[in-house]
Amino acid sequence: MKIAKYVLIFLFTSCSLLQQQGVQITAGIIADSAYELETDGNLEFVSQALPANLKFVESLTYIDPENTDLLLALLKGYVGMAFAVNETHYLKEFLKDIDEGPARKQAILNYSKALRYGLRYLKTKDIGFKLLTKSSKNEKIFTELLSSELDTADIADFEAVFFTAQALASLINLQKGNLELVAQLPLAKAMFDWACSINPNFSYGACEIFNASYLASRPRMLGGNPVKAKKLFYASIKKWPSNYLIRIAFLQNYILPLMDEVEFSKQKKAFELFIRKTPVGWSPREMRSEKSTIDAHLNLYNEVAIKRYNIIKRFEKEIF
Repeated sequence: MKIAKYVLIFLFTSCSLLQQQGVQITAGIIADSAYELETDGNLEFVSQALPANLKFVESLTYIDPENTDLLLALLKGYVGMAFAVNETHYLKEFLKDIDEGPARKQAILNYSKALRYGLRYLKTKDIGFKLLTKSSKNEKIFTELLSSELDTADIADFEAVFFTAQALASLINLQKGNLELVAQLPLAKAMFDWACSINPNFSYGACEIFNASYLASRPRMLGGNPVKAKKLFYASIKKWPSNYLIRIAFLQNYILPLMDEVEFSKQKKAFELFIRKTPVGWSPREMRSEKSTIDAHLNLYNEVAIKRYNIIKRFEKEIF
């Protein structure tokens, strides 16, 4: 009986180890292939495919809860779902003056999930939430903490900080009346600053989008500066002309709040020209030898930008 007992223990232990090894191999593949999502210019298809994929990754995390490849994939996946899909639908609600619509709710839920996975990732690196918030009050201490516990040369550690900051900042932006949450904005800003000091050119101007939007949306007494924001948006558009997310951020965070009709007209012309040049389906141009000047990894970003621009255009008369 004792022998049978030990055999069963051995078998269960072996199965558990094999399961974990299988998850680790799968997690590595998921991490390496995640960037393919950015190349898909069909936002509707992505919005339908992402939930099932995210639930599959979550099931793997259930088996291996501290697998950083899986935690990062879930962080990025839920941020992507909230930003690309939920916030794009929420823009329509916002322009219709719908405060508590379903798109906003889904954005909050998905950013919350993303934030939880981001914090779990950082916890595996011995950086807990309390330590993060406490150290964020001093720039030098915060920088030393992240730089000592994380590998600045590791894209995974970098992305974990960047997208955790995005999830937190976006949650705050969606719930400006939640003072307890708004109090965490300095932490989000500190995380963005740390990440962007390491890789200022990350994701075709993502750092510039955050910094310009931050300056445009904050009151002057709290660090806002609309004039500086406008200059940064223009500089970013010049530096990253193929990334239309910068232009849509300019529209949403500067032009619309200030109801700047002149700037809207300029961006409208740029978007209309870009849309005319962007084929919806297959085009013979794909078969030509010359390469496109737009990186394929901008496909999804630009699709989001076009979707949001078309929503804004439908409300143009009500806005101005």
